[in-house]
Formats: sequence, C-alpha cells, structure tokens
Amino acid sequence: MQIQRILTCFALLALLATSLQAAPLVDYWRFDNNGNNSGTSGRVGTLEGDAGFSNAQVAPGAGSSHSLQVDGDTDAYILNSAIDRTNLSNLLEGNSSISFWARSDVSAADVGSGSIGYMFDFGEGHGSGIGAGFIDNHGIGGNNSDAISGYYTNNGFGDTGVAGNADQWYHVAMTRDGNLVSLYIDGALAATTNEASPNINTGRPFSIGRQAKSIDREWEGFLDEFGIFSEALSAEEVSLINDVARNSGLDYDLDELNQLFELHDSGDSSATVVLDDLIWTYFVDDNGTFAGLGIGDGEFGTDGTQSFLNFGNGTGLATLLIPEPVSIAIWSLFGLGLAGFGYGRTRRKK
Repeated sequence: MQIQRILTCFALLALLATSLQAAPLVDYWRFDNNGNNSGTSGRVGTLEGDAGFSNAQVAPGAGSSHSLQVDGDTDAYILNSAIDRTNLSNLLEGNSSISFWARSDVSAADVGSGSIGYMFDFGEGHGSGIGAGFIDNHGIGGNNSDAISGYYTNNGFGDTGVAGNADQWYHVAMTRDGNLVSLYIDGALAATTNEASPNINTGRPFSIGRQAKSIDREWEGFLDEFGIFSEALSAEEVSLINDVARNSGLDYDLDELNQLFELHDSGDSSATVVLDDLIWTYFVDDNGTFAGLGIGDGEFGTDGTQSFLNFGNGTGLATLLIPEPVSIAIWSLFGLGLAGFGYGRTRRKK
C-alpha cells in the first residue's frame, strides 16, 4: 500500500503538463495599489474624486497589500466607455456572478434614512440596473431594514436580516442562474429574487463605490478583490471563497480559486493544478466515502495527515491541515526517501 501511494505521488508529478481551462473570470480588480484588471477582458477603469489605494485595510486572507478606499464624497472606481458599458450589460443580463469584499467606516443605520451606501452600482437604478450596499430604510431592502441588501433590475432583495456593521469585512456575491438571482453574504445565501427579462441601462457607468446615475449615495470605507464571472457560481463555490479567505491560512486569490473550481467540477483524477508549489488533484479516499480536492494524493501532508478541501457537498473547508508551500524538488526527494524506506522494509520481510 505504501509503495502504491508513492507511485501515485510520482504519477501526479508527471502530470504537471495537464492543462485545464480556467473558469470564466472575466474581470478581476485586486486594487493592489493599482486599478489593473487580471481577468480575461482586461477592462480598466478610472478613479474619481479622492478615491485611491490604501494599505490600511485589505480583505481577509488577501495576498495583496492594498484595497480601494473611498471616503463617501463622490469617490469611485468607474468604467465609463460605451463599449465597456454595453459588454458589461450583456454579461450581467445572462448567467453571471459578482464577488467582492467590502468594509464600511459607518454602519447601515448611519448612511441616511431612506438612502443607500452603494458598494457597487450599474445602470439607471431600480428597474434598469444592478447594485448592492448598506440599506437604511430604503424600499429595495425592505423599508424597515438597516442591513446589507441590493437589487437586480426590477426586483429588490428585501430585508436580508444581515446587519450592516461598521469596521467589519463582508464578502458579498450576486449570481444569476437562469431567472434565479441570488445574494450571498459571508458565504451564506441571504436572499433570492426572480427576473425573466432583465434590462440593465447602458447609459451610466459601472461604478464601484457609489451610485451609477448620480454622484451620491457613496460607500465610505474599503472595497477589495472585485471579480465578475461569466457563469453562475454554485452555492458551494461562493462558500469556499469566503472560507478560504477567512479560515485556510492560504493567500486569497480569486483567479487561483477559479482553477480549483474547474478542477473540482471536472472530477478528473488524472488532472492537476499547481498553485504556490502545491500540487492539487481530485481524488476519492480509499473507502470511497470522500471525494474532493487534495494536495498530492491527499495523504502527503507535512505532518503525515490528509490535507484537502471539500466543497462538493456544501461543507466548505473540510480541514485546515494544509501544508506550507513546498517546492516540487523537495516533494520529489521526500517521495524518493519514502520509496527507499518502503523498499528496505519489503526486503527485510522477505
């Protein structure tokens, strides 16, 4: 059994050339001291007002050193070219997802009665737009709420019951899958709505940090790791984004998580993804009771324990026993040592 496991490890090393098509992360603004976009679209916006990049706060687990800071006074990061507005509208009216982190300097109760502190907004407002933020007794959040909520074209999400507190990082995701539009907060489903005929007005900029149709209803605080996908993330994938950032000790990078999503969805145990010198594969344990993502063959942790992520059954992060990044050369030497040890034991038994 030991020799079999070692051979499995070497087989995984030999499969490094196996390629996987990355999941469709179309836009990814990390705001790591710049507004660059590492997604496939390459769309780059502009800073308005006093918006800038700050190292005072970054999203949980972020491998970057800065975030976008807006002070609630017309500040925003916007995309305002006609082609960007049209392409984003077409994207978000179909199956798609938005994922980002937000931290406010003020609570939802302090954004102003009947108002919204927009984390992001696009379009002409309720009826022909899409947005989310801190809601202070506004209709799209259920008129009596001081909570996190939002809207998708004709429908508000209502009162999610998730309080919008000051000085707290929230992970927010919005997904559209067919007619179903879902809002997730900190990895958990907060609200859903249905929209059969979305209509996002392209006459306004895509705005991160304030309302799109005017320069008010601003966010006051920080926004980070903003990604847009051209497909609906599953509930398990949204949960994993939050779990990895908060609990794993791994550097959070949405592009790398995408590669793990694709590997997991493939169910292909012959494929691998290499991230930070760790070799990930899809595996099923010896008893057939667990299927998920593992490092190596799931049995080579630095302390001899299994190390894996499982998000196939909604369980999120299955274990935190994830080894520190180790070079492939060290893993190979480790495997050779175990092989020699196993061979010697076999000879002695004979």
